[in-house]
Amino acid sequence: MLAIFRSSFSLLFFLLASLPAPLRASDTLAQTPAPAGPPYRVEGDVMRPEKISGSPPVYTAEARKALVQGTVILQAVIDEQGNVTDVQVLKGLPAGLDQAATEAVKTWKFNPATQHGRPVPVYYTLTVNFTMETDLTFGPLFSKFVEENPDFGELVRARRYGQALSLLEGRDAGPEVTLARVYALSALRRLDEAWAEAQAYDGADPYEAFHQVAFAALNAAAGSRDAKARGAFLDVGLQAATRAMEAREDDKKAMITKSQLLSEKAALTTDPQRAALLYEAGELAERAGSPP
Repeated sequence: MLAIFRSSFSLLFFLLASLPAPLRASDTLAQTPAPAGPPYRVEGDVMRPEKISGSPPVYTAEARKALVQGTVILQAVIDEQGNVTDVQVLKGLPAGLDQAATEAVKTWKFNPATQHGRPVPVYYTLTVNFTMETDLTFGPLFSKFVEENPDFGELVRARRYGQALSLLEGRDAGPEVTLARVYALSALRRLDEAWAEAQAYDGADPYEAFHQVAFAALNAAAGSRDAKARGAFLDVGLQAATRAMEAREDDKKAMITKSQLLSEKAALTTDPQRAALLYEAGELAERAGSPP
């Protein structure tokens, strides 16, 4: 019996001795690479990224004509270098604005998210707003006139532009009244008259009058289905935008407005004039830092 026990103990010892030694924690880390893992969520000790640059979105001609406004919501990954990747639309808009928003955010640059001071990739929700300027977007000089003339301002805010225009009749002529007429006439889409008033404006800074006509002409053209009427609106707008740029040579807002007017005009023409218009539109958009 003792001999059998000794024999069994020797066999067990032999089998145990032949097993590999247990791995220590350090051995496991050395042999198994750490997984890359998915991007993090911005929560807890993960600090959100900060936008530092990027191009604004560009309205499509189709969206402008349909007067589409709203917000596109996107989910993207901001990587360790602060680049925007893997963009997906969560809430979109029609008329090509989804794609416009996607193209815009791909140009954005961020200070990356961090965890304990170390850059990390994160999922991040981005919003891109598309809002067209309307007749109720006032420049500083017109805003002052509205504040000082609440009866006129009440009519304008109620979009009763005809009555607002009538209220100006009989008032002493002056730059502020002329500018108010520019706004009221452009809101009524009486662009030829608005342009005449803008050229008659003799205030210290004619930029606001010129740009109001230019942008009103752009919106009027976008809302017109008649090619001849659109062409007439655009011609007035281009004259006004050119004068606005002369008044403020480096004004980016005027550059972008003229660029959009040129692009709309190009859609109504054929080569070689079309190519020339698009080239000029692209040049202005590049100067303004906005993709054509």
